[in-house]
Amino acid sequence: MHTLVIFIALMLIMTVSNAQNVVINEAEYEQEELKSRNEIDPDLSDRDELLERLAKNPIPVNFAEPDQLSAIPWLNDLQIKNLILYRNQFGYILTPYELQLIEGFDRETIESVIPYISFTTDKNKQSITARKFFKEGHEDVLIRPSGVGKPKDSSYFGSSFKLLIKYKYDWQGRVTTGFTFEKDPGETLFKKPLERIPGFDFASVYGMISNTGIVKRLIIGDYHLRFGQGLALWSGYNIGRTIFASGYLRKAPGIVQNSSAIESGFMRGVASTLCFKRFNITGFLSISPWDGRLDTLKRITGFVTDGLHRDSVEWLRRHNTVQTTYGGRIALKHDVSEVGINFVDGFYSNALAASSVAYRRYDLKRTRFGNLSLDHRIVLGRVLLSGEVAASRMGYWALIQNILFQPVYGYSFYFSVRDYSPVYRAPYGNCLGESGLPQNEKGLFAAATMMLSSKVTIRTYADFYHYPWLKYRIDAPSSGYEQQLQLEWKASPYNLLILRIGNKDRPLNLPVDSNILNKVENQHRLNIRLDLKSQIFKQITLQSRLELNRLSKTAGTSTGYLLLQDLAWKDKVEKLSFSARLAYYSSSYDNRFYTYEHDHLFSFTTPMLYGRGIRMYLFGHLRFMKKQSMSFKIGYNKKNIASTDTVTTTEASVANSSTSNSLNPLEFSVQFVFKI
Repeated sequence: MHTLVIFIALMLIMTVSNAQNVVINEAEYEQEELKSRNEIDPDLSDRDELLERLAKNPIPVNFAEPDQLSAIPWLNDLQIKNLILYRNQFGYILTPYELQLIEGFDRETIESVIPYISFTTDKNKQSITARKFFKEGHEDVLIRPSGVGKPKDSSYFGSSFKLLIKYKYDWQGRVTTGFTFEKDPGETLFKKPLERIPGFDFASVYGMISNTGIVKRLIIGDYHLRFGQGLALWSGYNIGRTIFASGYLRKAPGIVQNSSAIESGFMRGVASTLCFKRFNITGFLSISPWDGRLDTLKRITGFVTDGLHRDSVEWLRRHNTVQTTYGGRIALKHDVSEVGINFVDGFYSNALAASSVAYRRYDLKRTRFGNLSLDHRIVLGRVLLSGEVAASRMGYWALIQNILFQPVYGYSFYFSVRDYSPVYRAPYGNCLGESGLPQNEKGLFAAATMMLSSKVTIRTYADFYHYPWLKYRIDAPSSGYEQQLQLEWKASPYNLLILRIGNKDRPLNLPVDSNILNKVENQHRLNIRLDLKSQIFKQITLQSRLELNRLSKTAGTSTGYLLLQDLAWKDKVEKLSFSARLAYYSSSYDNRFYTYEHDHLFSFTTPMLYGRGIRMYLFGHLRFMKKQSMSFKIGYNKKNIASTDTVTTTEASVANSSTSNSLNPLEFSVQFVFKI
């Protein structure tokens, strides 16, 4: 009770504060949503690198082509078309205030894009020369050690020390190169495991040229491909369902460098997109290693994507399978509209073993795979039509069709229908849906954003889905739904109150220990979150959160709660800043909470909180010598877990004892970024 009184008092104090403007942090929502769907911390490095590159090399709105403007995450095709029509009719756009005159550019969109655009009227484009390349580029070096002081696990080859090193060189956003090296806890760095060469367990390198002559993009090294709606080709990051209008419509950037430390899911080889007037032609070849579980006949029984190689078992499956992939895309563009054909084919170095598990009946059983798809984006007035139809090598289909309608200022409506065959398989598929995979799912998705006034905004979505066939831990065809409603009240420029209500009905097996098919129940989850954000005394930001989860299922009803208080401070010249958190929580594993945390550049932490405990952290950032920076993070998490609470993972169920979850709940990491 005492904690609740303090929490309410802080919220009341914040409502009368007077300082700087507060805005919605869309990144917080994305990270928590991604973590809640796969329980693995997402690595959004390529998104952050894109924003960092755009900040250094803002897009000139007076000369940029539609493809260049489309790189800005918060602009959709309707807004881009209206911007081009406006500058064709009225000439140069000279100030940010003029964006308000363009149809579809509401206050939220303008605030989001301002850091990444320029209003220059100088069209001069420099040619690439060796002198300019080596003299005018920007170099960034990032070093992040963590796990200092943690004891070594005797069963692993290496220490608990973790190390990440990233390097990037950029010249005007047109020539970019970089690498990522990582050592995970338990892996070796200097020792030879199983007589292999010592060094970093994971290394990723790329070199890229953009917007030079007919070459729209050329990359050699590690990369991602993202085309259409993701039915055939979409590797890496994807938010999926979202409550924000900027994320309704899938934006396909094409070829993207891989700059994350996730050790699977990317392509390794060469890819290029060439532009010939209205046609864009893409070709790619990838030969990428995978970790696989092999049976006695060297057939693949499953892939391992955690990237951990700490002991002899994990080292034996390291890169023991190779995936060769090739294909391309031909796209016809007119204005901002586009129609494209995608083709991908490939094979594995090992045969795929057939599974005896019922829900995996339609898994790939052959060494070869392939997909063919047709996608479109067509602008008709205030309506944007998009979608994709795809077929697999075996002739099975998947489709998705979408409509975005923006009738007036501040209002967006989106509707999507999808139908993915239980037998359709795409190794690089990643799309809208409950699972994110274009297989075994039918669904309807609708979303809306309504800016009722300058102070009140409503965001909402509803998704209804059906599984025609069995899924993991769902032993029968089944249906479910998920709904979210978010009300935002900006009481003043300095105070923002957010109420979010989530309602989810999810099918799941009854907890019966059986080797045969189990009965399926629909578990109902209600989530209520109240957030209050405020700026105080210009340098201080406060954020308070009260969150409740309620889960109803056959075995009974359980409730969890979370009380969270954040405090952030930065000096006037933004050389030094701190962020701190204190959170109390009490919930079962089934009622767990996901909480975004401030972290190092290119680090994305979203702890999963369950049991009964406390979570605290302090994050600091120091900028020195103009360009260099250092950041550190100290975290503390102490909890007790009831012996009756069973933690279910994708592999097995593990019962936890009624003890503290860690002998050493203190965490520490530091990161150095050097800019040249």
